[in-house]
Amino acid sequence: MKILMVMCLLFSNLSWASDNDVNHDIKSDVGISNQINNDLIDRAVRLVNQRKSYKAVEILQSDVFKEDANAQFWLGVARYHSGEHFIAGDAFLKSAELGDPWAMAVLGGGGDNIIYLASPCEYLGWGCDKKWNAKAIKIWKRLAKQGDPDALYAYTLMKDEWFEFVPFYGYRRFLERVEQAIPNGGGYEFLTHFSWDYDDKVKYARMAIEQGYAPAMNLMPWPEGEGGADQWANKAARLGYYRVADNLYYIYHDKSDHSDTKSEAIELIKKAYFYSVVSVSLGGRGGIKQFMFSRILKDEAGNDVRDENGYFVDEILITKAEQAEIEQQAKDFLKGVEINLFLTKNSSELFTF
Repeated sequence: MKILMVMCLLFSNLSWASDNDVNHDIKSDVGISNQINNDLIDRAVRLVNQRKSYKAVEILQSDVFKEDANAQFWLGVARYHSGEHFIAGDAFLKSAELGDPWAMAVLGGGGDNIIYLASPCEYLGWGCDKKWNAKAIKIWKRLAKQGDPDALYAYTLMKDEWFEFVPFYGYRRFLERVEQAIPNGGGYEFLTHFSWDYDDKVKYARMAIEQGYAPAMNLMPWPEGEGGADQWANKAARLGYYRVADNLYYIYHDKSDHSDTKSEAIELIKKAYFYSVVSVSLGGRGGIKQFMFSRILKDEAGNDVRDENGYFVDEILITKAEQAEIEQQAKDFLKGVEINLFLTKNSSELFTF
């Protein structure tokens, strides 16, 4: 009898252990599966930021992501930028129905929504309704209380609050929210919206830069001395971000038009061309203006020189060989660098890049 009882207890324990092992294995498998899915979504977002949205679509259109709100949001973005404008709205609607507040903001459209420039809702016939904006604000508020820095930015931007209209106090409350966001690795769009004290803005821009957020380099004062203006453009470009280089192209090009000497104009145009090539190589939309390589010849009195037929005489500032040399310099400079637009769900240019 005792032997029978011992055997029953033994088999019972073995069964219990076996069930626990199975449950543990299931939970482990689910955790691994979720991590793999999250890694795939992150990869798709990187592809969008590399201007390879069509590859992101290939990942995110999998049935695995049908019930994933975040994946559906980025599928909408990827499809939109792959030219699949009309069906992109279906992904945003699915994401909104699954509870993603940024997808709700996309579908909110209209003047009440100031997160996204040129909302596609205005002309693509998506299932859009301004009521989505109110729903998004409620979710952002909850997420912000839970410590989500990006939700805190979105909530602050979209929700009008009484203290905004109180001088000094409103700005103090604003800085409190920035302090909850940027030091915690998000809410970087605070830097490009709202009215800032200059020193405060530089402080938080520097903090964002230290976290690897290249767009903040566009907000930094230029270091003094030779090549000071180039330093931030070079750092941003090495991270794959084009806009700082794009701005320098226009600045140097404009300066070349107002230079006092030919040698000064040539140096400025060479810099302008270098940063233009860098910008375009990193996905910038700016083109190279052919007239920048030459200008109308001036006489000693500063008057335009004309030929015997009355046509203006051009002088070459950068030869074809010099252009090729600058292009090679830009290529070498960007060796191994991937395009990175640094787009997030909060990016106002999400539909215009």
